[in-house]
Amino acid sequence: MSLENTLKKQMTRLQKELDEIEKKMGEAPEGELSVYQGRKQTRWYELKKDDSGKTNRREIPRTDRSHAEKLAVKAYYQARISTIKKKLSLYENIMAALDVRDDPVEKLLQNPEIATLLRPYYKSEEEKYREWANADYIKSARHPEHLTVNSSHGLLRSKSEYIIFTELDKYGLTARYECQFIAAGVEIFPDFIIRHPVTGEIFIWEHLGLIDRPNYREEFKKKIDTYAAAGFHLGVNLIITTETDTHPLDVEYVDLMIEYYFKNMS
Repeated sequence: MSLENTLKKQMTRLQKELDEIEKKMGEAPEGELSVYQGRKQTRWYELKKDDSGKTNRREIPRTDRSHAEKLAVKAYYQARISTIKKKLSLYENIMAALDVRDDPVEKLLQNPEIATLLRPYYKSEEEKYREWANADYIKSARHPEHLTVNSSHGLLRSKSEYIIFTELDKYGLTARYECQFIAAGVEIFPDFIIRHPVTGEIFIWEHLGLIDRPNYREEFKKKIDTYAAAGFHLGVNLIITTETDTHPLDVEYVDLMIEYYFKNMS
């Protein structure tokens, strides 16, 4: 199943759930549940606003557990609605990003005669790609002593990065290694930045070679949030590979990733 179809299926499922919950919310009691956890006992309270907007608090007796349960279910529904709406918004943005592959400008430029007439005014993605591939860029200066693996692209930090670079070369893809990238106002140096030769889309590829270390995972979670704020999402334009001491990077898996994300190169 393609990514587009998977997203559409998920959006349909979420929208159905949202409709069902909003219908149930119409039957929910007024007020909100507040729970006070004391040293000796827990108390339930019902919060309601009066006509003036003032919030009044009423303790719910333990004998009226069913009412507390209904308010708890209402709170769950409200939280679930918020989560679903956020996911739907994210999926809609991802679908919009995927539509870039059907850019009518690029389709127009596929006509050689029209492309010739427009050449003084517009550059094709192929020309833009060549310029991008040959342009200089700011590289990371962190821990140069860790750059110990020789390659045709210069010194790298690991054999796994060497594998990824080698496979990208095999598919005719140019990558920038540890290139300066500003994501949501934060300076980051991703392992690889790749420009799609056909669509012009920018992809980030991060390889996590120490994924079995808790501190390493926690640090990368923050990085994921930064990427998301800059419009880079897993499964769309953010590629992540991992390995551990007992499970090294698989070359065939790297090939599968390249074929999946860059399959429409012709």
